[in-house]
Amino acid sequence: MAARAGHDLVIEAERWSAEVDASEPRLRAKVDATSLQVREGNGGVKPLTDSDREEIRRNLNDKVLASARHPEITFVSTAVHALNDRRWQVDGELTIAGTTSPVRIPVEIEPDDECTCMAASVTITQSDFGIKPYSAMMGALKVADDVEIRAEARAKS
Repeated sequence: MAARAGHDLVIEAERWSAEVDASEPRLRAKVDATSLQVREGNGGVKPLTDSDREEIRRNLNDKVLASARHPEITFVSTAVHALNDRRWQVDGELTIAGTTSPVRIPVEIEPDDECTCMAASVTITQSDFGIKPYSAMMGALKVADDVEIRAEARAKS
């Protein structure tokens, strides 16, 4: 019953940066772990309140990511492969909460006259990074171990 009370959350990083070195090619990205904000809460019995959003943000920083000790989430590519003109694969090392694990990220590229749009989506398993998925109400309400990370970027042509 408590599972229906939960929400599928959309969390956005407000502060992040990325660098692309086309000569290698190499991608480096950093996310300020303390800048994660709840943008949406889909599903659930009732809509998220501002108080709910703040409590989720606080738990994410304090209990899940330990942001005071690990203020950054980082990604550094180790290999970039073009699969075709619009699909790439980026392999690299993702560091969350002080633990690094390899990831493979598929990237879709959509060029047009004004910019090139890139979209990536990868599912990570929190426990691979030493993170115990958050739970409350004696385990009746808990976050799934698998979490989808999505990123979009635009580069001017």
